[in-house]
Amino acid sequence: MIRTFLLLLFTPVLSAQTVDEILKKHVEALGGREKIQAIETLKMTGTMTRGGRMVDAPFSRWIKMPDKVRWEAEMRGMIMTQAFDGKQAWGIMPFRGDNEPRVMEGGRGGNIRNQSRVFGPLVNPEKGGWKVEFAGKETFEGTDVLKLKLTREPRQREKTAAPPERPVGEQGARGGRGGRGGRASGGGMGNTMYSYLDAEYFVEIRRVNVRNDREGNVVESSILFSDYREVAGVMIPHSITTEGGGQRGGRGGGRGGRGGMTMTFDKIEANVPMDDALFTMPAKAEIKKSEGNR
Repeated sequence: MIRTFLLLLFTPVLSAQTVDEILKKHVEALGGREKIQAIETLKMTGTMTRGGRMVDAPFSRWIKMPDKVRWEAEMRGMIMTQAFDGKQAWGIMPFRGDNEPRVMEGGRGGNIRNQSRVFGPLVNPEKGGWKVEFAGKETFEGTDVLKLKLTREPRQREKTAAPPERPVGEQGARGGRGGRGGRASGGGMGNTMYSYLDAEYFVEIRRVNVRNDREGNVVESSILFSDYREVAGVMIPHSITTEGGGQRGGRGGGRGGRGGMTMTFDKIEANVPMDDALFTMPAKAEIKKSEGNR
């Protein structure tokens, strides 16, 4: 009886200490908090593949800490642009016949915003409101991993802008593709995640996001990180694969399946000068034709 009481008393403390140690080793494995904080901007260039096939879509991504990001991809001889300026997400999609800059709300807008969080939620989990728990040891694709569970309190709907995907200057509400209101954005991110760290090197190799779709079904999607290389003293993955979300226990987009995409970074530069105007939505359409990414 006394032994059982002592185990119940001290087990939470031991678990918390274990999590703290794991998070500390993770930050150290990336290069240390000081070097991470020294990175103010990142310019990333590479190529996308989808479903295992090369897509003619070289891309560039600009990130300015803490929360600005711009992403451009070349498709069908035109340049698609998506960005988050710290307050709102916007995009220009000329290959869809849409030549006007539009505010992006909901999951798509949140997904763009999340691309600025290049070092992941484990470096500063408290900043994102995440509670981290140790969920055990597993094996993922032959690699021993430490599984961490991240949870946070449900948030109110995060808006990236009031009007849903309207052309700049247009007044009044408007229906249309992606323009439905009243939906929780969540930024493509639910309130539960699982992070898998390499048990030897303590870098993240997989992240699983668990959320509910509009019908209340539990949907899982995952991101795989590999080919870590040093940039300005910090280890950054040069290959990122997103596996499309699917209902738990049902049909879903697996790796190389529907929604699966791999970004391979050919070059990542740190602390490149970037003006805030790079991330600001233009007053008029700035349609770019393919001349190679910047």
